[in-house]
Amino acid sequence: MKVLLSLLVSVLLITTPATAPTVDEPSLATLTNRVSKSIVPLTVFLSETDGLYCTAFSISESYGLYLTTYHCLESEGRRAIRWEIEGHPAYPVQGFIGDQQYLFPNQNVETDLAVLVSSFKRPALLLGSVPHVEDKIVFAGYAGGHTRHLQINEGTVMQPTRTFIGDWRTEQLITRAIFTMGSPHSVRGGNSGGPILTAQGKVISMIAGTTILHGTSVGCGVLYGFIARIMANLPA
Repeated sequence: MKVLLSLLVSVLLITTPATAPTVDEPSLATLTNRVSKSIVPLTVFLSETDGLYCTAFSISESYGLYLTTYHCLESEGRRAIRWEIEGHPAYPVQGFIGDQQYLFPNQNVETDLAVLVSSFKRPALLLGSVPHVEDKIVFAGYAGGHTRHLQINEGTVMQPTRTFIGDWRTEQLITRAIFTMGSPHSVRGGNSGGPILTAQGKVISMIAGTTILHGTSVGCGVLYGFIARIMANLPA
């Protein structure tokens, strides 16, 4: 009997799968406190009296570089006359930074990225690894209007999808990163340009809008590869 019990225990020990190590995820409040200094409201002036609001986030504190969506730099073909981050002037980056050539802002609807530079500097967010379907994410941005405040919501990564999203220039079929939202109103005007982050607060995408997928409102983001192309090659 003792031998039988001993053999049974041995079998259980061999066949019981090892528990994978877990990575502690900060609470939403902790994560908000960690990333909020890196995410800034962007004011885009189309004229001296007319403008729109977006979001940007720091990608290089030493150089004062911020990433946002290209569609925040103009509206319906109207080019902005100036941009401000927290009341400080900001300027689109074109040409060379260090050893890397950046041609942003650009006219590529699918990329939809622009880099701004400002003397106003904030701690930079870091690039995360390639996202996977069903990964937990948080997305952050400033809702439109003069009384804006930073909103951070939770969601889940879905399969990237080619979809019509009612782009500001054209309604052509483009590929977007897709993520679930807590409610249909989690992404609103002014959120464009806000980062989509891992549960640890690293950048994997950027808010570009919303769309309807299978009858449900979902968030749209710029694909990870376009984000990584910039963030992984920043000057030291």
